[in-house]
Amino acid sequence: MSAKLMKSWFSCFLAVSPCVYLLFWGFQFDCGDMTELIPAVKKWNDPALYPRDFYLNFTSGLFWHERSFMLLFLKYSFAYQFIPNIFWFYLISFFLAKGISRICFTLGLKENETALLILILLFIAPYSSVGGNELHYPMLNGSVVAKCLAIWGIWYFITDRNLLSFALLGLAVWFQALVGLQLGLILGLVLMVREFKRPLRWLSPAGLFGLFAFPCLLLILGSRLSVHAHTDLFQELVEFRIGHHFYIQYSSFISIHVYLCLAAWGLYYWKKKSSVLFHFFVVQNLILILYLVSQWTIDLAVVLQSQWLKTTLWIEFFALVALVASFQEYFSFGLRKKILWACMLLIGLGMVYKISRKSFSESEETSLAAWAHHHTDLHSLFVVPPDFSCFKSQSERSLWVDYKSVNHQLPYLAPWYDRIHKIYGISLDDRRAGRDLMGYATEQYSRIKPDLLLNLWKQDGVDYFILPAEWKIPDLRFEQMYQTPNFQIVRCRAD
Repeated sequence: MSAKLMKSWFSCFLAVSPCVYLLFWGFQFDCGDMTELIPAVKKWNDPALYPRDFYLNFTSGLFWHERSFMLLFLKYSFAYQFIPNIFWFYLISFFLAKGISRICFTLGLKENETALLILILLFIAPYSSVGGNELHYPMLNGSVVAKCLAIWGIWYFITDRNLLSFALLGLAVWFQALVGLQLGLILGLVLMVREFKRPLRWLSPAGLFGLFAFPCLLLILGSRLSVHAHTDLFQELVEFRIGHHFYIQYSSFISIHVYLCLAAWGLYYWKKKSSVLFHFFVVQNLILILYLVSQWTIDLAVVLQSQWLKTTLWIEFFALVALVASFQEYFSFGLRKKILWACMLLIGLGMVYKISRKSFSESEETSLAAWAHHHTDLHSLFVVPPDFSCFKSQSERSLWVDYKSVNHQLPYLAPWYDRIHKIYGISLDDRRAGRDLMGYATEQYSRIKPDLLLNLWKQDGVDYFILPAEWKIPDLRFEQMYQTPNFQIVRCRAD
């Protein structure tokens, strides 16, 4: 294949890969983590919406929080609507793949091997990661934008354009603080070690990074309602909700060992090929070791809140680059081409299989949300199953509590945990026991007691409950308002 034809093929691959990604994973416009964003922008546009929502009532009282900049982006780019949202997602996904290809070409990979790496990163790597990390998500959230900026920041760093690199990492802080700060710290330390005798080489990029990042940090810290005085309680609440991002014991045996193999291979390979990336591996893993030791010894809350386990993503990324580069070096072009096409075929078959196995519960959730939107008033308050993440965005109705919507402040987390425990019957003990929290919560919720529903109606003013279809209405104190094959909307009768 000629060089010109190869470049044309690769350009088509970059253009098509975001579309295949969406078909494979399923696009989440207003579901999943987007339940923290889309309703908030809707409430900005129409303050009458969600007057009794637990999460939005808390965050609307803050002048700034971790999602604020992304909310501004969604609002002024019109990405709170489906067409602009999927357009921006495609654009960011394309530039993410383009940035990965720039890194690969700089490090010596060719088009076919770069395409193979992109397929591994987007379709295979998410199934195994220490800390539950992914380079990309099928939704337009802050992390997706921040990691795209981070990839380009890495490319500028390894091509020795440090001012541009740290400017992009500083901008990434605004979209997702930890992504920009963690990578900025690692690359900053690498640069300082390498250029210590020439301070202008690292002080200028560090100053530019601070100029971008510190205002965002000051806004986030300034909006805190209180310091985490009860750090043990705060850490336990965070462990309950997102412990997989904090504690390595919540990663699977396979993920841990895959990471160790990748980290070892990356150290070995980049020691020979790139001193910059070798230093990157050394710095990240040294801090990771200190982070893990602190968990088993002093359990320092400030250290744990750095969520350094998330930085394993970048080790896995560069280790996979090293793995594919070795594959390119030791195997023939014909074999490499066959493996690439086999990988594409498997991903295509997997996409068809996933689409055919798609659950109908999401379409039922949409039907339930449509009924609520058209048959209840704006002040109605709902309790929904724990895995319902689309209902709030689509119904435009308030929720008494939402499992997916979390603000990392103690004044929010403490009452949020109490509400989750009250209606879903799950606790930190269940997480530490290794239970599947979502599955167990769904099981517990299907057996919720009628007296608890009456209590929520009388004391907290909950108007409607979305319950499994098998939940039997016990007496005339309850009435069914709407039903789908697997769910029903129930309310309590007035005395």
